[in-house]
Amino acid sequence: MKRYVGLLTFVFLVLLFGCSSDKYVSLPYSIKNAYKNNNVIDIYCGNKYYNLDKLESFISSVKNGEKEKIRIVSYNYDERLGKLLLDYPEHIYDLSFDGKRINIIIYNTMSSSENKLIKTDSKSFKAINKIESKNDTQYVIESNNDRIVILSAVKNGCIDDNVQKYIEEKLKEAD
Repeated sequence: MKRYVGLLTFVFLVLLFGCSSDKYVSLPYSIKNAYKNNNVIDIYCGNKYYNLDKLESFISSVKNGEKEKIRIVSYNYDERLGKLLLDYPEHIYDLSFDGKRINIIIYNTMSSSENKLIKTDSKSFKAINKIESKNDTQYVIESNNDRIVILSAVKNGCIDDNVQKYIEEKLKEAD
C-alpha cells in the first residue's frame, strides 16, 4: 500500500511541476495585470513608460552583483486601427541576473496562437547598458557581438494626449 501511495504522490508531483513550463505566457495579459505585477510597461510607438524605475533598479542590482528578476511587457499602438492593444502584448522579456550573467527569455506574438505568447528565444548576456541620445534612451543587453535592445524610450512618440489619458485610466483601475 505504501508503494502505491508513493507512486501516486510521485505521479502527482510530476504532473504538477513537470507540466508547468516557461514555454509560453497565457493571454490575455492586460496592461492592468502587468502594472499590478510591477512589470515595466512599454507602449510601442509611445513616449510614456510605466514602472521604469524597476528597470533602473535592475541595472543597479546587476552593477552591484545582486541577484534580481524583472519582466518587461510591450504593448502595441496599432496606427492602422487607431487603437491600443492593451490585453495582448507584442512581446515579453523576462530578465534574471544570477550574480554573474543576465539571462533573458523572450516571448513573442510572431509565433503565437490566439491565447498565448510562445517562448522564442533564451540567451545569456554579460552586461546591461543605458544609452542616451538626442532622440531616445535605449536599454541594451549585450555580450561579445550579441546585442538586444530591450526598451527604447523615445522622446517624441506617436501617441497623442487622449490615448495617454486612456492608458492612465486603465492603470488607475489596477490600483
